[in-house]
Amino acid sequence: MEISIRKFRESDAEEFHAAVLESVEHVSEWLPWCTPAYSLQNAQEWFDSAGTEWEAGTDYRFLIEDCETKGILGTVGINQIVHQHKIGNMGYWVRKFATNKGVCTKAARLVEKICFC
Repeated sequence: MEISIRKFRESDAEEFHAAVLESVEHVSEWLPWCTPAYSLQNAQEWFDSAGTEWEAGTDYRFLIEDCETKGILGTVGINQIVHQHKIGNMGYWVRKFATNKGVCTKAARLVEKICFC
């Protein structure tokens, strides 16, 4: 599966919301915000905060997108950034049908090229 990563767009909210709900069973243990109660409003607020955090230089969030279908597969990003030490925490998740296909590994490599080169 070929993937790309990109910033969020307003038009992504509904598909992102669906991806989160599809992922509750296998992601919620590690990401406490990923619950059956996750709403479209939660998705929109997350997008809004992604833009704010990006501008502040504290969190760089990307959507993972299937190059062929343009469907949303999950997210990858760098947060908990300490600029003085040039370090950050990489996090990611993918929706259920995209697991075990190398998506996270490819996404991590792409974000590494963008953030650390």
